[in-house]
Amino acid sequence: MRRMEPGWSSDVIPLLLGVAGVAGLVTGRVTTEMLIMVGVGALGVLLVVVAWRQRHQKIAADHTGLWVHNDRAAQVIQWQSVAGIGVYYTAQAVSLEVVPRGPADDRDPVLRA
Repeated sequence: MRRMEPGWSSDVIPLLLGVAGVAGLVTGRVTTEMLIMVGVGALGVLLVVVAWRQRHQKIAADHTGLWVHNDRAAQVIQWQSVAGIGVYYTAQAVSLEVVPRGPADDRDPVLRA
């Protein structure tokens, strides 16, 4: 599977709109459009922060199960404990949904994210 890189539309454009909105507010042009651009810029910052925090997460599969790695630890999800797996793929994102057979430990530092 190829690695998905952040795209212009998902990361950079909201930040540019936010900068333009802040520049408009600084120059004294307080309009609804400027406030909306500042809000979109704030969402862009949130997207960048989330992407930065998840930059070291990896998923691998072998005969044992699904291995979830972050920069500090690794955890395996045994195949016997998986009820189903769903994969969602678009040009900008890949999502993997794992449905456990029983309750999952939501306090696990690796699997929580």
